[in-house]
Amino acid sequence: MKARTRVAILPILIPLLLILCSYSPAQAQTTKQKTVQQKPVTAQVQTAQMKPDLVVTNISITKDGRLNFVIRNAGTAGLPELAYDKNSGVTIQVYNGGKPWGGIRLSSVDKSKRLKSPGATVNHTWFPSSKTHILNPGAYQIKVVLDTSNVLSELNERNNSKTQKLTYRKPLVAQIPDTSSSKVSGTRTQTPQTTTATVGTTTAQRQQVPAVAGGMTAQLQVPDLVLSNFMVNQNAVVQNANAFNFPFSVQIRNTGTAVVNVPFDLTFETFSDTNNQWGGHNAPGINCKRVSQVINPGQTISFSGTITLLNFSIADQDLRIRAYVDAACSDEFSKTWGHVGESNENNNFSNEVTIGGDFHPYVGSVTPAFCIRGDGETMMIGGTGFGSDQGSHTVALRRGNTRIEANVTDWHGGVVYFTVPSNAEIGMNKVCIADTPSLQCSSTANEVDLDVRDKKILTWTNLIDTWDIFNEAFSININTYDGGCSYNNTSTMRLVSETSINVPNIQFDILSVDYRFTVRDFNTETGGIILTKQGCNASQLKLVANFESSGTELRGCSNAAGPAGWCDGCVADVHINNGKMEVLFDFVANGGNLSFNISTDFSANVSASSGFVDGLMDAFLGDWNQDVRNEINNGVRQGLLSSTNRAYILSEIENVFRLLAGIGNRPITQYEFKNDGIHMTYTEN
Repeated sequence: MKARTRVAILPILIPLLLILCSYSPAQAQTTKQKTVQQKPVTAQVQTAQMKPDLVVTNISITKDGRLNFVIRNAGTAGLPELAYDKNSGVTIQVYNGGKPWGGIRLSSVDKSKRLKSPGATVNHTWFPSSKTHILNPGAYQIKVVLDTSNVLSELNERNNSKTQKLTYRKPLVAQIPDTSSSKVSGTRTQTPQTTTATVGTTTAQRQQVPAVAGGMTAQLQVPDLVLSNFMVNQNAVVQNANAFNFPFSVQIRNTGTAVVNVPFDLTFETFSDTNNQWGGHNAPGINCKRVSQVINPGQTISFSGTITLLNFSIADQDLRIRAYVDAACSDEFSKTWGHVGESNENNNFSNEVTIGGDFHPYVGSVTPAFCIRGDGETMMIGGTGFGSDQGSHTVALRRGNTRIEANVTDWHGGVVYFTVPSNAEIGMNKVCIADTPSLQCSSTANEVDLDVRDKKILTWTNLIDTWDIFNEAFSININTYDGGCSYNNTSTMRLVSETSINVPNIQFDILSVDYRFTVRDFNTETGGIILTKQGCNASQLKLVANFESSGTELRGCSNAAGPAGWCDGCVADVHINNGKMEVLFDFVANGGNLSFNISTDFSANVSASSGFVDGLMDAFLGDWNQDVRNEINNGVRQGLLSSTNRAYILSEIENVFRLLAGIGNRPITQYEFKNDGIHMTYTEN
């Protein structure tokens, strides 16, 4: 225990001794006195995490109507450099009355990066050079939120916002004395009077200042924008995609006492019956019109343009709409009072206009993009303006001049479900929302494409009965006999062309005597080719090739040790009976493309013309027969999968399909293999 104590104290004593050695006696005495007066210091373990912490400590309004607030780093560490990144650093958002009133990055507020030091503060005036961020006299609720994107890791993530109610009374501006009045000498003081004016639902207090010394009066010079004569030309509407464009005109008047010399926006509001309130119907570049004309006090200008309304907003219903001046909809952060500070911010909307509702359907898409006529698949139309009820409308399909009605199963304002009847025209059809019973597209309705296809089911029975490409063209010949005892393989398979098959030499020895059996013209039977579905799954078809059993199939030879060599006829011949080659075709479909894989199996019964040879065959049949079977299987499989034979088989299969379906050269778009047959989908050229 003592050893550990010495080790722990030694690192502390060394720097203390160095410090003491550098002191003068006077310094040492002073230090000693201070040490006596101070309380004993005990070592503590720091547990607090070292992080910054941004808080808003004060919000106020300056004399000239600017918003001001103080940001403090109340954390234990300074801000990292990433907080000042101009593209992804800390953001600051201000809300005025619950509405966004501008947002910027911290790099624009703390340009000297003072908040990199814990405890430091920054005093900032919000958009000090902006004419649109000057507050008018009145009461405000201001909220300042720091790090809105949450890019900064702080000690306390819940103290980044501060809300404060403020009242601003702007100092009155003295005008130049009226020199035409009589000269006033001396000084006199009058008590200000207050009048009350009610505007809309807001009661405003305006101070009237009487004359002061020298005939001087005080008066605010502020503009005020109002709208009148808002009109919409419903007879000149133009449809564009899924929206309608209505020409409009409106008059803008400056009823204030100061000139409007900054650009502002003209926007539009629509009335929602559901929410029983007016709401914006704008976006930058759509229904947000920039007005850049200077408007003097008392001046009226005319402004015109186009309102864009989506189909669904006026489908089967009337729409109430009005214009709104100075809403600043094209700014990144909306401002409560727009761009122009006005004496009255509650009179910026126009008279309302009612746009008559009509049926204005717009089809955006049909899903899926193709269908099989008459199979009952549910199709979906997506779009706008269909109306909540089907009423006297339906879904029509048109190919050329032929129109048919779809089977509508469900109808909503933005989606309609239907099926395509079996009498639809095959090929590319046009689909639209149509009037019943004419099936003509509604006056403003558009058409979209739908590929209508048909399906034929080819039963396996009909296919097998018709598909006879193997009956005459397919044959197998196995031969390794050269007329004597020598091995000479000339085995072939024929379909379109002849393909070689490798058959090994059949040879073994017993007690120093060699035995060899060569195959002599072992052939498939004429007409012995059978196609069947027996033992197959939905995508398979089996070809069975039977071999003839006449004659001698295996010619026997032996070779005893000595000069005589091989002896033809010294060993009994062997017969192969019930020879059979089974070829299993496994079809693979990828849409309208067809392919296949193959597996083969060769089998036969073997018997010799003498008991001795039978014993040899019984003893050694497994080895040589397996080798022969493998080679024959591989040869047949590779021959059928050759490019020439594969192409021929696929071509003949497709020809049979087209013949049975009666579709001619129409494109086949999909194959499906099922237990009842092959389902084939096709369309028009």
